[in-house]
Amino acid sequence: DLANEIGMSVMDSAFARVLQSGVNGVVMVLDDRIEPLTRVWCLFEFLLVSRLRCDPVFVTDLGVLGDEGTSPEVALAVGRKLETLQVAHCHASREEDKQKIFEYIRAEVGSLEDMDSQIKQRMGSILRQTLQNLENLQSATQNLMLQMVWGEGSFEQV
Repeated sequence: DLANEIGMSVMDSAFARVLQSGVNGVVMVLDDRIEPLTRVWCLFEFLLVSRLRCDPVFVTDLGVLGDEGTSPEVALAVGRKLETLQVAHCHASREEDKQKIFEYIRAEVGSLEDMDSQIKQRMGSILRQTLQNLENLQSATQNLMLQMVWGEGSFEQV
């Protein structure tokens, strides 16, 4: 029963308890519609992760965002979703859970709008770093390919 698992407070939820036990990392799985940014539980969990000073790793069906196999388009899609993010418009499977999370956010952050700002700032920073990593990776790959094509000392005088 989910209601019993959540308890009286959202901090009694399984995810909150795990985070408080000392984790080394967290993964946020992103689908093609960036659904986690529309789910109040996911944003609550992102807040908890941020307070631990632990940047989540974003993953898609293509792999880890920022690694070679992923596209910068996903990061840009997340950025577009962030522009219009409003925690007040997010949903939960149970209205009671949503209201408990909103109460927690108001008590801990100040307002839902303050939460919007914190998420946008923190996630925006992570995305900027991700895009920079992709640019660095692409540049390094291009340099490596050029070295392989031209090779060292392959320019011989004729």
